[in-house]
Amino acid sequence: MTHFAFRYGNLEISNLSAVAIALIGVVSIVFFVVASLNTDTKGLIDSSVQKFDDD
Repeated sequence: MTHFAFRYGNLEISNLSAVAIALIGVVSIVFFVVASLNTDTKGLIDSSVQKFDDD
């Protein structure tokens, strides 16, 4: 008998599938955090450059 990482009623997910789903979740969270930080940094740089240009 195979041990499943997740079992709920008739739904059974193998260990490999559970690891793949968790990995995709972590990668997507990291991607969105890095993308938002990158966008915020660009906005801060652009606003500071505009302030120096106005002087």
